[in-house]
Amino acid sequence: MKTDQALLLPVGDDLYALPMAWVREVVAAPQLTRLVTAPSVVLGLFNLRGQFKAQHEKMQQAFVSVLTPEQKAQWEKLRAEREQRREERQQQRQQRDQNDDQERQ
Repeated sequence: MKTDQALLLPVGDDLYALPMAWVREVVAAPQLTRLVTAPSVVLGLFNLRGQFKAQHEKMQQAFVSVLTPEQKAQWEKLRAEREQRREERQQQRQQRDQNDDQERQ
């Protein structure tokens, strides 16, 4: 049985996979600079080690969902855990802000 390796990428609420043969490098999501005069398919420019690169719509459309039901269930569990941690951090920030406000009064 042949097994293919893939890079799993969270995009919004979905999880997508790219064949590892397509992957040259993984970088953090860049901060995009919007270009008012660019065609609508160009989402913006970003700086990658001193070189300006265009991010376009086709980059996002290139991902193809290839999850098995088991992988999808695992992804849903991870996403729920991530959301719970996010909510806990938000509650901690709110509590900290309330404490700061009370100390100022």
